[in-house]
Amino acid sequence: MRRICALLALVAALLALAPAAASAKTKKPPRKLPTAVAALINDCLVHDGVLTHHYSATLLKDALADLPTDIAEYTTCADAIRQAELAEIAPARNLPGGDGDKDAQSKLDQGEKLGGKPVDLDGHNVAVGAVVLHGGSLLDTLPTPLLLVLVALIAIAGVPLTQAARRLVRARRAR
Repeated sequence: MRRICALLALVAALLALAPAAASAKTKKPPRKLPTAVAALINDCLVHDGVLTHHYSATLLKDALADLPTDIAEYTTCADAIRQAELAEIAPARNLPGGDGDKDAQSKLDQGEKLGGKPVDLDGHNVAVGAVVLHGGSLLDTLPTPLLLVLVALIAIAGVPLTQAARRLVRARRAR
């Protein structure tokens, strides 16, 4: 019984310290945004998530990096900036499906006819019809303090189960 009380006290202490540790790790001092980035973000906010001006790829990249978290979470500005950045970068990279890229499209069609064999596009082997997933598990998205709490709760739930298993084994041995 003492062990369970000590374990519960330890978990309570960890739960009390977890929010403080998480907030200390994630807090950043506020910093002033460059004028061009602030103008870009303001353009997006004023026009409800739509950029009305043309911006360079580097400015769009800087705006995404400096975008305040409340604007990123509660508006569609982050998506609008990402789409504008992709539209700005795509022609420079000569991606398939861009303006006038008929040769790349014909190579992709040819690879499809050959049963999905890889096709060489600008020095890159592209497997036609291949699906690439760049996702993570649920555990990758959870904050570390929450993961610690979950592990502690699982450990606490295991204590009564092991005690019940011991009693069961002892009862069978006693027969």
